[in-house]
Amino acid sequence: MVAPPPTERWAFLKTRLGRRLFVAFAWAAMTPIGVLALLSWVQVGDELHRQSRDRLHQAARASGMRIIEKLNAVEAELADTSFEDRHPRFLDRIEKAVVRLDWWGLDGSVQSVLGVQDNDDRLKPPAAGVRLETIEAPDRTALWLLVAAGEAGEGWAAQLDPAALFDHGPTNVLPVAGEFCVEAGDRRLGCSFEDPLPQVRAELREGAPGFESWTVAGEPHLGVRWPLFLQARYGVPTWTVTVSEPRAIALAAASTFRRLIPPTVVLAALVLAIVTAIQIRRRLVPLENLTEGTRRIAAGDFSFDVEIDGDDELAELADAFRSMTERVSSQFESMEQLIEVDRQILASNDLDELLEFALEALSSLYPAPRLAIHHHAPRASVASLIERSQDRVDRREIQLASEPATGLDVSPYRVLDPALVPIEISAGRDSTLAVAIRFPMQVGVAGYGALWVWLSSRSEIDPGKSLLVSQFASQLAAALHGLSLRGERERLLNFDGRTGLLNATGLRGLVRERIAEADERGTVVALAEVSLQGIDRVARTSGRSDADRLVRKLAEAVTRETGAQVGRLGDDTILAVFDTTERTAVPAEIRIIGKALYEALETEDREHSFEPATGVAVYPTDGDGADALMQKASQACRHAVGSASAEVAFFSSSMQVTAQARAQIERDLAAAVSREELRLFYQPILDAHSREVVAAEALVRWQHPERGLIPPDEFIPIAEESGLIQGIGSFVMRRACEDLAAWSARGLAPIHVSVNVATAQIRAGNLLSEVQGALSMSGASASSLGIELTESSLVAGDLATHEMISAVRRLGVAVSIDDFGTGYSSLSYLRRLPVDILKLDRSFLEGVPAEVGASALVLSILAMAQTLHLTVVVEGVETYEQLEFLRGAGCDRVQGYLFARPLAEPEFLEFLAKGVDLD
Repeated sequence: MVAPPPTERWAFLKTRLGRRLFVAFAWAAMTPIGVLALLSWVQVGDELHRQSRDRLHQAARASGMRIIEKLNAVEAELADTSFEDRHPRFLDRIEKAVVRLDWWGLDGSVQSVLGVQDNDDRLKPPAAGVRLETIEAPDRTALWLLVAAGEAGEGWAAQLDPAALFDHGPTNVLPVAGEFCVEAGDRRLGCSFEDPLPQVRAELREGAPGFESWTVAGEPHLGVRWPLFLQARYGVPTWTVTVSEPRAIALAAASTFRRLIPPTVVLAALVLAIVTAIQIRRRLVPLENLTEGTRRIAAGDFSFDVEIDGDDELAELADAFRSMTERVSSQFESMEQLIEVDRQILASNDLDELLEFALEALSSLYPAPRLAIHHHAPRASVASLIERSQDRVDRREIQLASEPATGLDVSPYRVLDPALVPIEISAGRDSTLAVAIRFPMQVGVAGYGALWVWLSSRSEIDPGKSLLVSQFASQLAAALHGLSLRGERERLLNFDGRTGLLNATGLRGLVRERIAEADERGTVVALAEVSLQGIDRVARTSGRSDADRLVRKLAEAVTRETGAQVGRLGDDTILAVFDTTERTAVPAEIRIIGKALYEALETEDREHSFEPATGVAVYPTDGDGADALMQKASQACRHAVGSASAEVAFFSSSMQVTAQARAQIERDLAAAVSREELRLFYQPILDAHSREVVAAEALVRWQHPERGLIPPDEFIPIAEESGLIQGIGSFVMRRACEDLAAWSARGLAPIHVSVNVATAQIRAGNLLSEVQGALSMSGASASSLGIELTESSLVAGDLATHEMISAVRRLGVAVSIDDFGTGYSSLSYLRRLPVDILKLDRSFLEGVPAEVGASALVLSILAMAQTLHLTVVVEGVETYEQLEFLRGAGCDRVQGYLFARPLAEPEFLEFLAKGVDLD
């Protein structure tokens, strides 16, 4: 390369890349230097600070220890000498340390030995040992050392000389220019400088880590403090020794070090910047040529030739760039085509359409005599194959081979990718083709497939086209996976996961489609909602899968006989959607649906059958949209379920009024418990022979604030269907126990109260804890409480239900079968159920005692109950003749209007007090 002119040698810094590289290299080089400088600044500076602090700390400690040594020397001299034993040498030694010395005698007299006698009442000789006293004077603080000597009560009082006590003498304890000060609290005992103490205190502040700073004679000092603990020995608070030296001397080493760091870093940065610029310039100029070539290629000009002299890596890069330019030029058009193909395949929503378009795109990307695409979707039993050969397109489905290792039969061709797909197809024979290239696809997690290209020889293989086809295979796999996910999402959204039938969302969409078609053709759309009453019992007795199978069988029967599309709205509800020419033809179709359901049910070998109830709504007379029409069908179905005479109900406007009233009752009932609108009534149960009240059945009533007392047959069914029955049942259980506890507290005779338990409460699985909680909170006796269960809830209950009821019995709570005879009317199961009392339904008393058959049936039930040791309560006793018949038949207890209707608590207690009078 020719060297650039001097004026252009630094032109590279005008480019963004040049500046960026320069900054990057400079930053990379300066970062460790900066980090090292920073760490040195911090660590070494802190270490020098610490050494200075430790030096002053040692000086303060040594000063303090010197003071203690002097105190100990004076104390020892005085303690070993009494007034009579003193001698000249003693006085010579003492007068060097004290300015005054007094002796206290046994009689309390004070004799001055040294100095001028000045008795101070604040001084008292110690009984034993030694004590140090600090006496404040107007102009000074006097230090007195009181030492017991001689006999008890005698001793020395020595006023210490501060100059001698705090003098360091010729020792090198203090730094060269150091100062010291000894303080006792806020009092200064001795300092080496003359500044007033208040000024020193005012200027005391934090100077550096571990230091305190102050000003001595106008010069900043740094110092440390050392405590002298004198309390234990001399009985005075701790003294503080402070040693300091001028700040400039204390931190001289750290300051010198830190002043050297900035110029050192600047010099290193300058050297690195110059070296970096030179190296970048040598590398960047060839790159500018490559950049220009890249710009030309980006503009579509592939004729630019990059020439770089030399034999280094940049020259090799220029050669590689030229080769790349040639390849890019040849692949440019193919890449544009691939982008367009990708856009179209990702937008496809139909599998067949997608595979056909993909085959057409493959023929454009890699023209070859024979091409094929195969795809196996997750969980599918067959694979899809589409093939183009000699301008003919064939597509077929391929059954999966029993041995997956058999693979794709492509013999006698040489397969470049030996990893064969696990399907078996007939590839045919073509003597003109010798090589098969396989481009595998992984479609999601469980799907797979491949693209196949057949060529006459290996020399026809184009690496560039192969790369494009490989990318195309990935794009196609993504499109197939997305199509599969959309289908799966639609299936989960619109179909019931247990039966495969349309769910409520799918049915709503289906009804919308049928309504749109009906508007175009002038036909009507009919919805038949069928309540399969008893499916829940099948689920409990035979399992949920068996119930789901039965629902699917019934739906298939309806579709087979009528052509209607059937979906599942709930566990026990299906919806049939069909269209017909006019509304008058709908009843005939409904009859066919009913016949199909009965025929399907007759094939079921079951002990207990059930009756379907159907509600019908027709578009456009009953509703103008899918939601409205489905709502009307549901209202008609509920009417059919509640009707005693009709299995099929067509929607009418009166049902709408009823539904609105029902909805209002449901809303009011939801708040009835919290508003305390529910009341508990009690119907007496009498001993059939003594006619004494032995029990009562707790019955709930609703005192509505506007409608007054609402009978239970109006709101209990709504509570059961809406799920509110659990809250109502809990209220009844709790209130009955509270009343029992209150009656017992008032001293009333024990009476047994039974509470009705709904099937929903049993299904919830918390009946045992609910009974235990009610008894515990109220304090009622378990033996005074009973629960009444229906036949269906007991017979259809599983093992867990029976165990739960048995646990309730073990508490002492009696269990009754309510309204016996209205359900299964089977006596064989009674011996297996955990019950104590059998309540015979009022319907058995019809015709008793006049009709022989009715009387015989009651007698047989009573005899059977006696054999099973069950207590029998007969409900609905309304005549004296019925009572006498039951007494003669051995009936245990009776209940009915002959004795009393359900009574509010005050009336019930009054009834108990008066007793029963049937005369």
